Amino acid sequence: MPGNGTKDTHMVLPVNQSSPTWSEGAVYLCIFAPALYFGGVRFEIIPCLQSILLIAYCSDRLRNRLPRPESSPRAFHFFLFLAILSLWLLLRSISLNYFFRSLTAFQTYITAVFLFIMVYNLPQSRRRRGRTLLIVFSGITLLALAHFLISFFQINPRSRGIHFLFHGFHYHGFIILVIGFGLTMQIMVRKFWLGLSLLVANAVQILSLLYYRKAGGILGFLVFLGAFVYFLRPQRQSSRQIQLLFITIFILINLLVIIGFESIITEMSTLSPEISSGKHNRWNVIYAGTLKMWRDNFFLGVGLGKFAYFFPRYRNPTMDGSPRYVHSEPLQLAVETGIIGLLLAFIMVYFYFRLCRHPGAGMDALKVFDRSGSKHELALFVGGRASIIGFLAISAIDFEFHIPANAFLFAYISAELLAAIGRNKSQDQSWSRFSFSFPKPVKSVTRLLIFLCVVMILCHNVLLCGAAYYKRKGLKEKIWHDEKAIKYLTRSSSLYPLDPELYFERGLIYQSWGKAWLSQAGLDFKRAIILAAQNGEYHYYSGRCFEKSGQMEAAIRSYSRALDIDPHNFRYLYRRGITFYVEGQCHKACLDFKEMVEIDQKMLPTVLNFFRKYHCDLLHLVPIIPNNATSRIIFASFLLDKIENAAADAVVEEILLSPDLSVEHLHELALLKQRAADFENAALIFERILSQDNFHPSRHATIVREYVTLLTRLKRREEAFRILTTVTDSFPHIPELWQLMASLYSEGESEKQIAVLNQGLFFNKDAASLYFEIAQVHIRQSSYVEAFRYLEMARLKDSGNLDYALHLATLYFARNMEHKSRLMCEEILEKNPLHGGAFNLLRRIYQKLNLLQADKELCEKMVKINPGHSAAQIGLNQREKKLKKK
Repeated sequence: MPGNGTKDTHMVLPVNQSSPTWSEGAVYLCIFAPALYFGGVRFEIIPCLQSILLIAYCSDRLRNRLPRPESSPRAFHFFLFLAILSLWLLLRSISLNYFFRSLTAFQTYITAVFLFIMVYNLPQSRRRRGRTLLIVFSGITLLALAHFLISFFQINPRSRGIHFLFHGFHYHGFIILVIGFGLTMQIMVRKFWLGLSLLVANAVQILSLLYYRKAGGILGFLVFLGAFVYFLRPQRQSSRQIQLLFITIFILINLLVIIGFESIITEMSTLSPEISSGKHNRWNVIYAGTLKMWRDNFFLGVGLGKFAYFFPRYRNPTMDGSPRYVHSEPLQLAVETGIIGLLLAFIMVYFYFRLCRHPGAGMDALKVFDRSGSKHELALFVGGRASIIGFLAISAIDFEFHIPANAFLFAYISAELLAAIGRNKSQDQSWSRFSFSFPKPVKSVTRLLIFLCVVMILCHNVLLCGAAYYKRKGLKEKIWHDEKAIKYLTRSSSLYPLDPELYFERGLIYQSWGKAWLSQAGLDFKRAIILAAQNGEYHYYSGRCFEKSGQMEAAIRSYSRALDIDPHNFRYLYRRGITFYVEGQCHKACLDFKEMVEIDQKMLPTVLNFFRKYHCDLLHLVPIIPNNATSRIIFASFLLDKIENAAADAVVEEILLSPDLSVEHLHELALLKQRAADFENAALIFERILSQDNFHPSRHATIVREYVTLLTRLKRREEAFRILTTVTDSFPHIPELWQLMASLYSEGESEKQIAVLNQGLFFNKDAASLYFEIAQVHIRQSSYVEAFRYLEMARLKDSGNLDYALHLATLYFARNMEHKSRLMCEEILEKNPLHGGAFNLLRRIYQKLNLLQADKELCEKMVKINPGHSAAQIGLNQREKKLKKK
């Protein structure tokens, strides 16, 4: 260093180890294969990739194509805590209960760790690193282009859910991990065509990222953008400032055009309990229950991968289902591995960023970092760090690490960054190879143990892959061929007997075969419960099996265990209530039904249907009904169906005593009174509706119409006129009210009808329905000139309503104006080729004018558009016969 008599010499990276290796190919496969196969969420791909990584690494090590592992005193702490965290996760996954679920989670984690170590120990030459980064960036750009096109043009009908290129909405983390590399290259490149290619690639990735309008992608992208600008804050390079400004503006324009402010606010509101308090709010649905679970398992957690099975007892009662993930990686790690696992992970991340920290900032720091000007390493240093920070921000509100494609790409980027920075430390000359001098016998035993471990892992992965293959095949065959499904599931369970889902699915098939197979189904459910005792579904279906075989006490015990696991599940409460009722324990059954209705009042019709189906005693229903207007109205309707008019009337009168009933509740009560033939009291309720403060005729026009119809039925036409006059004086701009008033007059009072409708037109000059009603009155008076005029006005005011045009064409035809009627029908059929009224009228016109060929062509056109149109087919056959005779 200057000033202390020493010379600053940089470590030169080897250039003779840049040829591709098997390990490098395995890395590519681990990055792209999961992305092409549903994001890797299908479990069978994980052991396959793990085995390929092991084989490739061992092959390269035996052939000396990989350098020996390198480290430093500073990197030692990071790898130490990485090893401790891995050991802790392994300990928290070893348990007979839910072992397969824990194994699934641990396999993904340990494969990502092994990928990290392999990439860290690849040949550290600039040629190899540049080649690898460019292949990864180019491949992900092509993947993003295909993914965006399929999603945008809806080529795949499932493109809004899971499609074959990736796992649904968790694509944003995958893209953010490589955007930084491309944007940094965009700034540093000097060649025009290369810069244009990078601009197109970055645009494709950003468009693909922002297309889904998800909160995680938006937040991660904004955090990435802030970190990216921070790491690139230039001091004396105005040209790069302009480039950075251009790229930032380009990104923000995409953000605003594709997402929009409303979508941003809507998505971000799902993350805060203060902004959105609906039942679909992520905090209310998941986070609150997860924190309660963590409080009960603070130090050790519930076990790796076991969140989905323990969460039901903590979930919000209004939830219809139970999530598999917390939608927050730190929170999921805390609840599954306890505070110990969370602290280990934070310490490991701290040491990683401490290793990746570099003196200086911005473009000046990049010069210090690498004086040789390797653009790939500079892009990795700036863009890679920003991408990792953005990805970690997404992981705080989503389960990105549980998508294998995201986890593997994150492992690759982080390992490549650590290796690049570590090999270029100008202020840390302590990087050296570890050399262990063990005696030869110890070395031989160590190598033998490593060989045996590798063989055991490979054999275990082969069994896992085979079992997963037969399991997926069995689940597919379950839809069509139960026997084949049984065969494949049995074969899968023989290869790997620790998966409880195999026995559960096979038990469901046996149960569907009838009573003769219930014993076999019960055995399978019992095996599934042994392997996963905290799964409520297994206990529930075991109870169903006992119930079908007549073992009611055993069924009640199974339902009770299921409710201990998930106390807010409607199905469990309903089935146990039915079983209690069949056993004669009506009080306990009613308690279950009551709890079920208290959780969600929408379940009340289900309970009432049970009582209607089994003709149960209505006295048992009374304590079940919640004390609110909606539930009481449903109960009254049920009583009317049971022809219990007196009881229903008593319930309705009790509801009417409530002073704060809404317009909708009063409307339902009036309809109940009409069903019970109590028209006078129904009219009183309608009158009460009109006096409500929140009543508005424009929103409740149906209620006004029903009230007027009821008064007409009661022969109280004057009162109906009085009510409509009062309402129209207050709300004259509602055409339906004027039409309703005109309908009160008889056919002999046409002049009064026209006067009322014209008065309505004075306030509603663009109301096509009023013009149409006046035309109908003139037709009844045989005033066809006026009828034509008003029908034309109605058609002009509402050109989209083809019924007005059809009525006008019919009137032309009735007045022997076939030419105008024909033109009108042809205009209607141009707008709607399947319009039956216009088709039939046009055929009548052709028949009247004896245009057989035109009639035939019309029928042919209709049959071509709608082959199932029987009238057109019959007409076509008739016209063909007549034309042949001629």
